Amino acid sequence: MSQGFTLNVELESTKEIVNVISAEFEGLLPLLKTFEKVKKGKLSRAEFDDFVINIKDDRKNFLITKKEIIATLEQDYIPVYNEITSFNERIDGTNNIQKLTKIKDELSNRYDIPNRQFLADLIEKKRRKIGSESLPKHTLKIPFENFMELVSKDCPSLCDIIKIKFNYKFDPAFLKTEILADLGESEFSLTMEKLNEGSGKYSLRFIYQGKEDNPVYKFLSTNNV
Repeated sequence: MSQGFTLNVELESTKEIVNVISAEFEGLLPLLKTFEKVKKGKLSRAEFDDFVINIKDDRKNFLITKKEIIATLEQDYIPVYNEITSFNERIDGTNNIQKLTKIKDELSNRYDIPNRQFLADLIEKKRRKIGSESLPKHTLKIPFENFMELVSKDCPSLCDIIKIKFNYKFDPAFLKTEILADLGESEFSLTMEKLNEGSGKYSLRFIYQGKEDNPVYKFLSTNNV
């Protein structure tokens, strides 16, 4: 009399499901990686067109491609992909902060560009890199007493920045570095720190990086002690 083997049906079924998912994911993974490049506008137009044809191939019968990727391509990317690559080329092709700002301004109203935020972040990152490598940095100090009266009278642009930062109540914490402007979004970077000078006196230390003809720098340098 022969003795049969005991079979765990649930275990074998689970293994089969895992094998099916693994096999499908292996075929799906290259498509997902290429789709990430699409979302960043990193494919040429020819590569993009080939990807669209490839992913629509009936042999690639994945649920996620039919329900998500193909629908996203057709609705969001195909109509404007030429413009996406154009924006990328313009960003890559300039090291001018003003030109990058202009490109970002153009993007601000282009709600039809699906990767608009990615491109904006790319611009901010490049602006910071250019600024940190090319713009001079200055450390300046101004007495804390009567500072707001002085800045409101002589430098409205800096006054507005400070009011927005502190919600119109200027009371910076001691030795806390406050970021007032950033090269990713502004024409200059500016930080501020409140210092104790002793004998009940305080000052504000500013670190400015940007062009020296800017009104903010002129105000800080004029009142630097």
